[in-house]
Amino acid sequence: MDSTDLPSVRLSPQERFILCNEIGRFGLILGREAESGSGETIAAALDARSDSSPWERIRLLADQWPRLEATLYAIAACPDSATLTLPRSLPIHAARGNPTTVAGLARDPNDHRAWIQRSTLEPESAAPARIREQRAAHTVHTGPNRVAADFLRALAQETQALHRLALFCDEPTAAATAEEMHRRVRRRLHTAPFSEFSSTSERGRGDMAEILLRCSPAYRSLYTVIRAVRSGLSIDWSESAVLRFPVLEAWHLFEIWCFLRVGIALHNLGWQPIETDCLQIVQAGMRLRLAHGKASRIRFRASGSRPTTADARQDQELELIYQPQFLSANRNFAGAQAGFRSLSHVMQPDIALVRKGRMLLLDPKYRAYSEAGAEQEDVDKMHAYRDAIVRTDLSTGKPVSAVDAAWCLFPGAPASASFRPERLRAYPASTQRQPFGTAGVGAVQARPGAENAELAALIRHWLETAE
Repeated sequence: MDSTDLPSVRLSPQERFILCNEIGRFGLILGREAESGSGETIAAALDARSDSSPWERIRLLADQWPRLEATLYAIAACPDSATLTLPRSLPIHAARGNPTTVAGLARDPNDHRAWIQRSTLEPESAAPARIREQRAAHTVHTGPNRVAADFLRALAQETQALHRLALFCDEPTAAATAEEMHRRVRRRLHTAPFSEFSSTSERGRGDMAEILLRCSPAYRSLYTVIRAVRSGLSIDWSESAVLRFPVLEAWHLFEIWCFLRVGIALHNLGWQPIETDCLQIVQAGMRLRLAHGKASRIRFRASGSRPTTADARQDQELELIYQPQFLSANRNFAGAQAGFRSLSHVMQPDIALVRKGRMLLLDPKYRAYSEAGAEQEDVDKMHAYRDAIVRTDLSTGKPVSAVDAAWCLFPGAPASASFRPERLRAYPASTQRQPFGTAGVGAVQARPGAENAELAALIRHWLETAE
């Protein structure tokens, strides 16, 4: 996937959480089996650790901020208020003389003395006498506003801590986002009604749902945001390994997820990872090393097989490669995929499955394909991959086709009670006998958190037909 591609889908914070969680889980499964020694124990310990990293926490807060800011603006425009009867100290000439005031004058020597001073007409230069009188007052010191102020104060402290942590870990993008979030939250804290509350109070720690949901829609929206922020992620910063999940764009995360998801599909089909240069179990955790422009691979072997010859190894093993490079036939480069080349310009699909000199190419496209034919432009690219990438026939020295099929992987939209997405776009259209058509190109949905049976079926179909 080219980073210049404009995404037409957007993952919700919860879907992004699932995506990152599955990247970690899939990586542990594949890395654990490809490693030897004590990797099993280390991986088991990692399963109980945090679900994500502080950088994902920053991303969640940034995703929630537009809704939170609109909610705070609506609250500031029409805050919850109450009318309370409170004692006030007033100049005696401003007293209304109600029965409560008169009774107070009789009981309180200070108030009685003030009344005497007034009646004896002391010089005007003397300080005006004051008495206490109960008066009705309009106030924003209410439970809902205190909950909002306490939440903003806690959010300001967290974003400040995240900013400092990102600076320490040399993550400039995360640091800039956290700093901007902290600045915006602090600015809101200095506006009414939130500025009326100087510190967090235990009185604001009652039943948040009961306090907020009985108020106006703005406060109910605030309740939704607070729940999303407080329950969206569980963060453990006690070990440095959780800090190694960097801030990545959603399309890039989807690309990495697709690579690992294909590996898990192979694993479920009975292929065991035996060697990898991109997954490593270490004492501090798991490291995933996938870089643009550099091929990374996981080698698989059919479960239960122990090939003893080169021919048997070729038959019982396959490679899953991330961003293999196929150079033009007019160029030579040591980093190119061995034995393969392009008949035209340099080509670099995202994912390749290689077995016995044949390939299945998969290219993640962060798109919805919400309308029929929306995948046409990307499918044309799959045609180019399928037709241009070749290998040299050792017996004749001539180029022969190397790609059996080239398919797009797209997240699309989630299924619901009222919507069933078209998960497979084959050419010609799918039939019961030919579910993947006959052209060798198409698009198949692959979505985090879903079963993704179509992707597994496509890989199984290729393994069976590539025999």
